[in-house]
Amino acid sequence: MLFENKYSLDSETLFEYRMAVMKRAPLFKLFLLLAAAAMAGAVYNFAKNQCLFNAWLIFVVVLVVGSIVYGYRKGVKKNIQKSKEASGSQDPVLTIAIGENIEVAVEGSTEKQHFDFTELVFTVESKNLFVMMLYSGSGVILRKDSFISGNADDFSKFIKEKAKLV
Repeated sequence: MLFENKYSLDSETLFEYRMAVMKRAPLFKLFLLLAAAAMAGAVYNFAKNQCLFNAWLIFVVVLVVGSIVYGYRKGVKKNIQKSKEASGSQDPVLTIAIGENIEVAVEGSTEKQHFDFTELVFTVESKNLFVMMLYSGSGVILRKDSFISGNADDFSKFIKEKAKLV
């Protein structure tokens, strides 16, 4: 294990997590806006009986992308709720161990989640957090002030190297 991080997942941490991830979200919003504009053009062409294949193709692409974004957001919310349920009504205490893979444990629960770095979609660094977003919709949060093993500067270098490999 190279890094270990342990902290209480309080409302301030969740708020900063949401803000950090939303800074990356404008790219999704821009893509969806362009897809919606393309779909409007496709519907217009469909209404005029022009280029029906393109209209259906664009509709399917927008439907698939929209489903992925919806599932991604739903997965993030589900994982936060699961952490809260595992710890009762208190803020969950999370331990994140990072070595060859990512291991997340919630205090009071016997279950551990394991993620491989090949699942990494993107990383975000904010004032107090590192966030690793994964294909499953999970967001792994590490607080910069809560390293038990390793430190924030070394982790920053480490995760940037891992992100380059993905």
